[in-house]
Amino acid sequence: MKNFIIFIVVIIIIILGVSIFNNKEEIVDNNQQNTNLSSAVLLSNISDDFKGRVVDIDLASSSLTWFAEKIAIVKHTGNVKFSDGKVLLSKEGEILGGEVIVDMSTIDESKNNETVIKHLKSGDFFDVEKYPTSKLVITHIEKQSDGYYLAEADLTIRDITAPVELTLNVDTANENQMEINTKFNVNRTVYGANFGSESLFAELGDKAIRDWVDFTVTLVLPKEI
Repeated sequence: MKNFIIFIVVIIIIILGVSIFNNKEEIVDNNQQNTNLSSAVLLSNISDDFKGRVVDIDLASSSLTWFAEKIAIVKHTGNVKFSDGKVLLSKEGEILGGEVIVDMSTIDESKNNETVIKHLKSGDFFDVEKYPTSKLVITHIEKQSDGYYLAEADLTIRDITAPVELTLNVDTANENQMEINTKFNVNRTVYGANFGSESLFAELGDKAIRDWVDFTVTLVLPKEI
């Protein structure tokens, strides 16, 4: 009889353990900054008593600048506009996550070179008609010091997603807004934008286009909503 009772107790403990494990990742602890969760998880699991806030970026003031060049020192730069963007902040104002959507149809070139713009929108590069948006989603973020974060994110271009690492610098000097700034570069061939690639078409010589594209991002958020 004693052995039977012990057996029942063990079974109950196992069942409770499995139940707790299965539900662990479904709970967002609003009293802690769980930066291991992706932005998508955080944004979709906010309860009514969450003490932080989800802040929409100021689309008019935020910016995304790109820079690319040929081997023969022919350089191009321009901007692309965001169509949406949200940043998740703790009640102390620390960054917990975020994501931005980029409207690829708005890509321009600093000298308004229509030939370059048309080519960038074509299937040789971003194939804007087929892939009208790109997306950047923070998947992990850690504060290093005041105003300085290291983050990992998923960047999706042409429906291809690859990880990128970001250094985020936060400027809160303006009493009405905060800025999140970062610079990073990506290998465009990872996303299938292979035209004139220096690594894939070495025979092009000086006419080849460098694989790496530089991005400079500034996200502007109101301090109070």
